[in-house]
Parts: sequence; C-alpha cells; structure tokens
Amino acid sequence: MLSRFITALALCCVVLSLYLVFEQYRPLPSLIPALLNHENVEPLSSISNTTSKEDSAKVISQEDSSRVASQEDLSRVTSQEDSSSVISQKDSASVISHFEKVFVINLKERGDKLDAITLAASLTGIKLDVMEGARGEDVSNKSIPAHDGPDAKWKGAAFLGTAGCWRSHMNFIRKIVAERIHSALVVEDDADWSVYLKDQLEHVAAGTQYITNSTSTTSPYGDDWDMLWLGHCGSSFSKKERTPRYVIENDPTVVGPNHYKLHYHPDLKTAGYNSSSRVVYRPGIVTCTQAYALSLRGAQKMLQHYTTIQYFLPIDWEHNGICAKQILDFQCIAVHPPMWGHHRSAGYENRNSDITDKKGEFRKKAETLNIAHSARLNAANILTKGLGAVTSQYDDMPELHGDLK
Repeated sequence: MLSRFITALALCCVVLSLYLVFEQYRPLPSLIPALLNHENVEPLSSISNTTSKEDSAKVISQEDSSRVASQEDLSRVTSQEDSSSVISQKDSASVISHFEKVFVINLKERGDKLDAITLAASLTGIKLDVMEGARGEDVSNKSIPAHDGPDAKWKGAAFLGTAGCWRSHMNFIRKIVAERIHSALVVEDDADWSVYLKDQLEHVAAGTQYITNSTSTTSPYGDDWDMLWLGHCGSSFSKKERTPRYVIENDPTVVGPNHYKLHYHPDLKTAGYNSSSRVVYRPGIVTCTQAYALSLRGAQKMLQHYTTIQYFLPIDWEHNGICAKQILDFQCIAVHPPMWGHHRSAGYENRNSDITDKKGEFRKKAETLNIAHSARLNAANILTKGLGAVTSQYDDMPELHGDLK
C-alpha cells in the first residue's frame, strides 16, 4: 500500500511540475509552427500594415484611361526605430515579388563590378545568380541572326561590345526557356536601385494587373505579361489610343524631372500627372537594359523572334521592337521613372562601360542616374547606422527614414 501511495504521489509531482513549466512558457506553442515553417513568419513591421489583395492590386476595366493610386495606397515612412542594417530574408522574397530567379550579367574580368553589386544586393535582401557575360570577340558572325551577318556599321571594334552584350542577354533568354523558369529578373552589373525597391515593386505589380486585366493566385503581377521593363535610360508612352496607365501619385521615392538623366521621357505635366508620379504603362519607345523581367512565355516569344530576324540590332533595340510592335502578341509593361539606373563610380568614364573604351570625363564623386535613395550610395550608412540613416543623393528631395509602409 505504502509503495502505491509513494508512486501516486510522485506521479502527481511530475504532473504539477509539467503544469508549472507550461504556464511559465505558455507563449511557446504559438511559435512552434513558425519555427518549423519560417517561411510563414511575417516581420512585425509588415504585420502592422497588411492590406487585402483587393486593396493592393485592384483590376479596373480598361475603359478607364488611367488608374491613380490614392494617398491611402501610397507607401508610408516608418519611424527611425527600425535600425536594422539589412533587409530580412523574409523581406527578400517580397523584394523581388515572386520572380523565381534574379540574375546579374557580369564579365569574368570585372570582379570589381560584381563585388559592388553583390554588396548592394545583400544589404537590400536580394539573392543574385551570376551569369557570365559573353565577350564580343567570342561571338562568331555566323551566329548573328541576320541573313548576311552584321552590316557595315556593326563591324569593327565598336561592334564587339554590342555583340557581347547581345549574346549575354540572349543567353539569359535561352536559360529561362531551357530551364522553364516561370519568371526571372536580369540586371546588368552596373545597375543600382532604391533601398525602397520592395515597396515600389508592390505598386508596379498592382499596375501590371490593372493594365493587363489579369489576376493570379501565384504571381502578384498577374498571368498575362511577357516583359516588365523596369530599368532603362529613356522611354515614352504608347501612342495607341485608350491604352491604360496606372499612376502612383506623390511617390516620395520618385526623382523629379529636374534630376532626370534620360535620353527622352514622357511629359508627365502634359499627361495630367504631378511631377512626383510614377507611371506603369505600355511603352512606345524604350532604350537600355539595366533591368527587366521576363515570363517563360515572354522568353519563348523572344527566342522565336530573335533567331529568325533578318537584320542584327543591339539587344535593347530588339527588345523595343518586339514590345512596341507587339510581335507575337508580346505583352510589355514599362515604368517611368525607371526603378533601376546606371551607377557611375568615381574615376574616368571608361571604368563604367564594357562596350566602349573611351576614356571620357573624370568623375570626382560616384552617382546613380535617376535613383534617389540608392542602395550603393547608402551602403556605408546602412552598415554603420542602419536603415534609418538612408539619405537621398539630391538635396531637394525629402529624407526617408526606416522602411516604407
């Protein structure tokens, strides 16, 4: 009897101890699913500002000529309390907004460029896959998709850089097709972007759904786009009548017209938009390829068209042609002002180009064209003081602190 009593008493003590431990660490069970599946953990900064899909990406009838995002839709600036030196890994998935891959094209001998863009990507939560760029000397005339090879103006030393650039981008297009990548973004190794890229892309995704009148359960951009031309050095609106546009007004990350360094650009004032607007639209003309995204369908269309054309053109001209003419029903979306720009490091101009070797001007200070809160120019601030120390390279723009909401 005594032994049974002692056993029962011991059991009661164990149960009581377990109960007290449970009470002390009651919050733990709610964290277990998160610990087992960290992909479902939302950063606290984003939980406080979560909006429904209906709010973030409304699709409106194309009878409307444009959709203007209201003040409530626009990004908000948090307090300086968030001083993290990098964007979290959870945020990194949303920074690229569900592009399956992000590639950077880099010539093997330009390790300096790869060093710089790798740091900027790391600080802003972007994982880059490196694609080795092609050298013009390695591109055979027979491989040029033209009936008689390149004509006179594309021969000689000037042609080599253009041919290498063309082949590098063709390799990117082919890789998407060969590996059946659902969607991929490519950036050139001298590209730069805003620290607030994630928030900018959320609006571009909403605009793409609106313009294409397409939604998706897997992609925030919808399912009816071929190319998103996000980084360029000049663009214009399509001249086709009743082409829809999506307008984000009073965007605090937009560079004003007085700071544009573009070959040409839409006239926002004539179009009825304020100078701090960002516009998502179907383009007329676009040049340069700092950054763009392709869907698998878009890459397949490009590969079909570019391997059967009669005359060789630089890759951005080819992209412009398939976009503007909607060859093979190509669905192209562009953004103004661009969200990626050329970064120009300090020193002589020829350090920044792999196409031309002209010495050019000497630059005392690095700059990034058409980007206010540059990831590269803010790298030291982020590393030493955190995201709250991010500044604009332009004195007449408002300073932003912390994550945009």
